[in-house]
Amino acid sequence: MKARKIGRLLSALLTLAMLLTLLPMSAFAATSGAEITVYKTDRDGNPLEGAHFTLVQQDAAETPVPFDAYSDEQGKAVFSGVPEGYYTLSEEHAPNGYLKSDKTYTLYVVNDGGESNSEFHVYWNFTGMTSDLEPYSPVTFVNDPVTFTVNKVDDREAPVAGAAFALYVRDRDGAGWMPEPSYEAKSNASGAAVFSAVANGYYLLKETSAPDGYTKSDDSYEIYVNNDRPDPVWLYKEVGSNGEPYAPVTFVNQRVFGIEDIPDPIRITVNKVDEKGDPLQGATFALYEKTYASDGEEIVAPEPAYEAVSGKRGTAVFRNVADGFYILKEVSAPDGYVKSDDSYEVYVDESRRDPVWLYKEPGSNGEPYAPVTFVNTSEAAAPGSQPAEPSAPGSEPAGPSAPGSEPAGPTEPTVPTEPGPDDTDVPIANPPKTGNGVLASGAALTGLLCCAAAVVLYGKKKK
Repeated sequence: MKARKIGRLLSALLTLAMLLTLLPMSAFAATSGAEITVYKTDRDGNPLEGAHFTLVQQDAAETPVPFDAYSDEQGKAVFSGVPEGYYTLSEEHAPNGYLKSDKTYTLYVVNDGGESNSEFHVYWNFTGMTSDLEPYSPVTFVNDPVTFTVNKVDDREAPVAGAAFALYVRDRDGAGWMPEPSYEAKSNASGAAVFSAVANGYYLLKETSAPDGYTKSDDSYEIYVNNDRPDPVWLYKEVGSNGEPYAPVTFVNQRVFGIEDIPDPIRITVNKVDEKGDPLQGATFALYEKTYASDGEEIVAPEPAYEAVSGKRGTAVFRNVADGFYILKEVSAPDGYVKSDDSYEVYVDESRRDPVWLYKEPGSNGEPYAPVTFVNTSEAAAPGSQPAEPSAPGSEPAGPSAPGSEPAGPTEPTVPTEPGPDDTDVPIANPPKTGNGVLASGAALTGLLCCAAAVVLYGKKKK
């Protein structure tokens, strides 16, 4: 009789142990720690799925194991079973096609239920002082899309609207490109076509159709996107070449011969040099529209109608300037230089044989426009500046720049043509959760029950 009771007890314990292994770990979460909710959206407030967040304990005795959470279709991510302590909350990986947020937050989890382990509360910890806490409310991380621009101009460098571009993703074999485009974009009135929210991968960029009156460009480029990189978009100009961080590429459309209804755009060029005659990059120029009141008073607009910035050769170009009178002047100088105070009056009349005229002095006769040159003096050489420190004895004086030489540009970084697996792997949108400490708690409880069953068996055998 006694042996039968022991057998029934043993059977019940083993059945309970098996049932515990089948229970979801969330069954233990109610008494194992706090629950912390995070949201993920784009700039328009739309929820984003697949963002990976981590919660790392800062006051752990040993190296902490991060808690992980992933946003669902509603953009909601939940950390469960978080014990007491100080934590740093951050985004580990952004959803595919978006840039990771650099926001981080510090949280403080407190167990107010004492030994019952039942009342956990979460607080913001902005200052590190437990006396200065605020109750936590779910925070929203915002992601910007992976975006890049393509420019379209004609053979006169005038912007062209209506050109269609496409991105074709590399096929599974890695030997070619899929036949259907993954992304498409069209150039606007400024000639810019914008691709947005582009997922990780290799792409072929090319023009698919040109607007009426133009021939389609045959140029193509390889693009690599990896939203975990500091520079998420890379450009390969030639097959097998080293990549470089993406800068907008320009496709040129040739005009179809015989098209007479497309007027030549008005271009006004300005040169920028330093006191030695070397070209300067980064100076900003503006054209301010000038009109006349009924009494003949001149009125100069407070805001510029056109702006242009000098490039490496010191040249700034105003394009597509409409008819009218303008005041041309420099609005900002490159770093380390003093802005020029020179200004000129410019007149544009597209119907003239020479459509742009220049007036160098107020009331002077105009002349057909030729590029004017603005000179910037370095701040060190400007009147009233501190004299330069004398060179150290025995040092070599710096040599003058070679006439007509270009200032050296920054060295372009290179990357392998084929990034390794770490570059091409894309985080899984919703990997299975491990349950962190909760899983360990369930396993431990199951183990204790099995030990109890073993003790009963041993006692029965002894009797």
